[in-house]
Amino acid sequence: MRRISLRTCLLAFSSFICLTIVGAPTLLSAQSGGGTVKVGYVFTDEEGSRAVNQKTFDLYEGLGISINDFSYYWGGGLGLRADMTNVTLKNRNETVSLFKPGLFNLNLNHNRNRRIYDAEANNVVRRETFSSNASVRAAKNAELFGGLSFTDRAGTLLSIDRERSDTASLGVDYLNTTYNVGGRVFNQRGEIRAEYRRSTYDDKTRVSADRTTDNFNLRVGLRKVGWNRLSATGGYTYRRDQLDLGAQELETKLGWGLARVTLPDNLRVTYKFTFGRSSNSSAQFSETDNVVNVLTVAKSWRGKFGVRVGYENRISDDLTERTSSNGLILAGWLRNKKHFSASGEFFLRDRNVDNGVTQTGDFTAYRQKVAVKYRDKQWGDVSLRWNGKTTTRDPVLSIRDTLTNPNVETRVNYNVISTTTNLKTREYGKISVTYSYYVGKYQNNSAEDTYEFSDHIVRALLKPTLVDKLNLSIGGSYHRSRRDQDLERFDFEFEVGYEISKDYTASVRYTAQTFDDFLFIDQFYTGNIVELYLKKNIQL
Repeated sequence: MRRISLRTCLLAFSSFICLTIVGAPTLLSAQSGGGTVKVGYVFTDEEGSRAVNQKTFDLYEGLGISINDFSYYWGGGLGLRADMTNVTLKNRNETVSLFKPGLFNLNLNHNRNRRIYDAEANNVVRRETFSSNASVRAAKNAELFGGLSFTDRAGTLLSIDRERSDTASLGVDYLNTTYNVGGRVFNQRGEIRAEYRRSTYDDKTRVSADRTTDNFNLRVGLRKVGWNRLSATGGYTYRRDQLDLGAQELETKLGWGLARVTLPDNLRVTYKFTFGRSSNSSAQFSETDNVVNVLTVAKSWRGKFGVRVGYENRISDDLTERTSSNGLILAGWLRNKKHFSASGEFFLRDRNVDNGVTQTGDFTAYRQKVAVKYRDKQWGDVSLRWNGKTTTRDPVLSIRDTLTNPNVETRVNYNVISTTTNLKTREYGKISVTYSYYVGKYQNNSAEDTYEFSDHIVRALLKPTLVDKLNLSIGGSYHRSRRDQDLERFDFEFEVGYEISKDYTASVRYTAQTFDDFLFIDQFYTGNIVELYLKKNIQL
C-alpha cells in the first residue's frame, strides 16, 4: 500500500507541473515567460556487463520529452520556474518552484535513479525520491518554513567475492520519510532560527532495522555587534535515534559557537568551539564527549595577498578511553588583478591516546593544497593544482602489548596533480583540456599488505566556430588505471545542432563509451547511444 500511495503522489506531482505550465497563461495576466521544450528519441546499443559502467546505469531507450529553463511571471511579482528532464523516461528529474518575493516560496522535486549489480541487469536497486519545501513570510521580520520528503528504494543487491568465487544476493525494500517545520526571526543585526525534523525508516525486509530519528536545531546569529567589528553565531542541536523494536536509543547533544572580530589593517580573528555528548541507552557508562577548539588569525594586504594561521585542538573522552589531538593550519593567497593568482594550504593533525586502548592508536595526518592560475581576457587561461594527503596510524608500545597482533601500523598516501587549459578565439572557437594524475598507496604492516593505484585521466572539449546556425561540440575523456588495478575507460561525444528558425533547433548527439577490466575478461562494456532531438524556444 505504501508504494502505491507514493507513486500516486509522484504521478500527481508530475501532472501538477505539466498542467501548471500549460495552463498558467490563462490563469492571470502575465508579464513575461518562456523556456525550451525538447522532444526526441534515444537509441541504445549495449554489449558486455551492464554493472561495470556507472555512467550508463540510468540510460533508457525511448521517447524523451523535456522542459528546461521554463519561467513565468505574473503581475505583482508572482513567478513560476520549472526544469523537467526526460519526463517520459524512467531516469526523469523534475523540479518546479512557485514563488512571490517577500511573501512565499514553494519547491517540488522528483527524481529516479538505479544501481545495476550484475551483467544482465537482473539485480537492480531503484531509488525514487519526492521532496518538497515551502516558506512563508509571516511578518516583516519573521518567516515560517517546512518540508516533506519520501525516498523509496527497492530491488536486489548482488555481492561478489572473487577470491572465494561466490556471490550473494540481498533484497532491499525500504521507505524513508522525513518532515521538518521551523521558523526564524531576523533583522539587520542578526537572526534566531529554530527547526524540528523527524525521519522514519521503514524496512520491509528487516523489521528490526525500523527506526525513528528526532532532531531539534536552534541557531542564533549576531552581525556587527559592539563596535561594529564583532560577529557571533551559536547553536544547539539535540538528536535522538531510536529503534522501533526494543529500547535501544542513541542520544546526542551538541552545542557550538563561532565569533569573528575584524580589526584595523584587515586583520581578522576567528574562534570556533564545539562540545558534543553522545550516550547509548543499551549500555552503562557509554557516554562519549567530543570537544573541538579552533582559533585562526587572517590578514590581507590591499587585496593583493593574504595569510591565515590557525590552531586546532580536539578531545574525545568516553570514560575508559581518551584521545587528544593538536592541529596546525597554514594558508595563503596571492592575486594579480589582471592575470595571476595563487593559493596554498597546509594542515597537520597529530592525535595521541592519553588513556585506554584504541584499535588504531596514535594518528598523524597531513594535508597540502597548491593552486596556480594565469588568465588572459583574449586567449583564455591555464591552471595547475596539487592536492596531497598522508595518514599514519602507529600504536605506542604500551598499546601494542594488549593487542592480538601488535603490528597494526597503517599508512595512506594520496596525491592528485591536475592541469587545465582553456583557449578561445573568435575565429576558431573554444577548446578545453584537463589532465589529472591520481596516485595512492595503502600499506598495512600487520599483514604486509599494500594496495596501490596510479590513474591518468584526460578530458577534452572542443566547440569550433562554424557557419551561422550550425553548432558543433566534440568532447571525450580517457581514464587509465594501473598498478593493483588494470582498468581502461574511454568516452566520446559528438553533437551537432542546426538552427532551423529563430524558435526551432534540431540536434543529433552520438556517444560512445567503453570500459575494460583487463584482470577479469568478463568485466567489459561497450555502448553506443544516439539521441535525436527537436528543440523549441517558447516565449509567452
